[in-house]
Amino acid sequence: MNRTRVSAPDTIYHVYNRGNKKDILYYDNQDFKYFLDALVKYAEETGFTIYCYCLMTNHFHFCCKQNTETSLAKLMLKLNTSYAMYFNQKYKQVGHIFQGRFKAKVVDSDAYLAYLSMYIHANPVDLGVTTLHEYKYSSYNEYYDCEERICDHKPVLAQFNDSYLEYFVYGHKFKEDRLNHLSYKNGTENSPFEKPSDQT
Repeated sequence: MNRTRVSAPDTIYHVYNRGNKKDILYYDNQDFKYFLDALVKYAEETGFTIYCYCLMTNHFHFCCKQNTETSLAKLMLKLNTSYAMYFNQKYKQVGHIFQGRFKAKVVDSDAYLAYLSMYIHANPVDLGVTTLHEYKYSSYNEYYDCEERICDHKPVLAQFNDSYLEYFVYGHKFKEDRLNHLSYKNGTENSPFEKPSDQT
């Protein structure tokens, strides 16, 4: 993990990685679905709760909570091995598909959990997506539809008075800040958005 090797029940992590040499990890809907199904399967097997996720073309992010003594490394070994075998068989290739070992950061405050959930959900903005619930490969739609299909919303919403409305008001501002940040990178004057140093 990235600078942090905590492994204990009730620990919350931000987990992320990208394709080897920044190569594509998911070429089509089947690839996205396989990875997500594997994440759900192995999270359940190893005793992890998923809070939110976003799968991008060449990288992924998710936030999860460890509920037992089984380590995050065990979950990621199962997930990465399963997806690599699927991917290499489907595309008739061999070798690593991920860029080294997964990265993880302990989420050590409620404020960081609130921020992180929207940071993860806002990733599609980098692809030009401005209506986040239209992006199919993140948990934003679960929050948008007020349905818990894969993720447990409660720990995140607890930071917003258990209000979906407050979450989406915060999310709209966060999205606009991220758009402004992208404009800043292309030459505007000031960036209101500072990406945490541990992100990909």
